[in-house]
Amino acid sequence: MAYIQYNDDPLKKRTSAAFANLCASQTSGKKTLRLIDKCFMVFNQAQTDAAYCALQNFVYPVDTQNSINFEICSGEALMLFYNGLDQLDLVSAPNYWTGTGSENYPFGQGTEYIAPSGTYGPSSLPAYYLLENERNYARGILLYVTYSSVDKGGNEVLVEDNKCLLHIWTGVSDPMIDPPMVMPLHSFYAHFVNPITRDAMSLINRIDLVNPSVPDETGRGGYSITATGLILSVKSNGSVSDCAC
Repeated sequence: MAYIQYNDDPLKKRTSAAFANLCASQTSGKKTLRLIDKCFMVFNQAQTDAAYCALQNFVYPVDTQNSINFEICSGEALMLFYNGLDQLDLVSAPNYWTGTGSENYPFGQGTEYIAPSGTYGPSSLPAYYLLENERNYARGILLYVTYSSVDKGGNEVLVEDNKCLLHIWTGVSDPMIDPPMVMPLHSFYAHFVNPITRDAMSLINRIDLVNPSVPDETGRGGYSITATGLILSVKSNGSVSDCAC
């Protein structure tokens, strides 16, 4: 008599292996968030408490990309990208569009809405910071940080001591003059902006990843972190109806 052989559920194997690793960590006994088959899932032991699966519909245009795999030593920083937005000149609407435009629609009615910068040109009309045509700008980032298990002195790095910082300059802020927005980060960071906007104020100008760990008077601390990820760039276009997809 022939017997039917059923294969084990691969999802169950993956989650079991993941929990086997968690049991050996300091986070055992807690619910965990994991990404499986394009879904973020909250697991409570072997049960699923919640799932977020909207990522399966995520699509984003890309013209160029930069893959990151970089070690950042104690007290050092890595510039993830710099869009050079602070180098853009103000453009007055009449000097840019031809046809029917207005204060909030410098490309003409029915096109992309751009809020005035608040600075007015010689013509006393609103001025705008517009991205250069046909140039790539970083608009999306996926970043994952891995921490060292031991510090420079060979001491174990505790999970509660894992820390790095994102220094973010938005809009046309100048990294040499303006203070950054500082955001604490543990492991994962992602950010995407409108891929076809030409409004420079809607993009991040620059992001640095900073490793703030330094050895104390006892020699503890001062560990390296490794950053892996993708920087995604999309070209700006003269026509907002042409996304170059």
